[in-house]
Amino acid sequence: MSYTQIVEQGKRDKALAFYLENGTTFYIDEDYCTNPTCGCNHVLLRFLDVRTIQENAKAAFSFRLDIETGKITDREINNKRIGANRLIDEFVNDLDNETLDRFRQHLSQAKQYGRQHYLDYIPEQVMDAIAEGDITPHAAIFGSADMGALAFQCSYWVEGTPHGVPAPVVAGQAVFSASGGPDPVP
Repeated sequence: MSYTQIVEQGKRDKALAFYLENGTTFYIDEDYCTNPTCGCNHVLLRFLDVRTIQENAKAAFSFRLDIETGKITDREINNKRIGANRLIDEFVNDLDNETLDRFRQHLSQAKQYGRQHYLDYIPEQVMDAIAEGDITPHAAIFGSADMGALAFQCSYWVEGTPHGVPAPVVAGQAVFSASGGPDPVP
């Protein structure tokens, strides 16, 4: 989820920008995982050309950065003409402790947001399936006494999760694919 969605305006840090010698300026959108039970340490940095920025604009390039190790785990380049690989490497090599601390603070804010708005990071298709009765909540079958343990023993992912990992949804003792039907647990 974008940092601009997590922290209300007036309370958030100023946006980062990346300037090129040719006058091009990129607004840097920071996206964080808001799932409070996820132990990831990543920020997805999306570089948007300010000349063409618009609602749902595709980033010229983006990459996922592990803020503890400084390693890049993912790159997506949508504009090959600008030499994005070189720009990404230059950006990462020039990262200072102040910027990394900023990312750590924003990740902490994202996890706190997730604790307060725990339904916001659940994909809409899962919420729709629950509302339509296609998925039964664990507590409706087994009660809520062991819900704390469930958060650590069970996880679910569907296409479109914050990490983009398509995987089965696990609920109780049945595995539900993203398309719906239960399959026996392997």
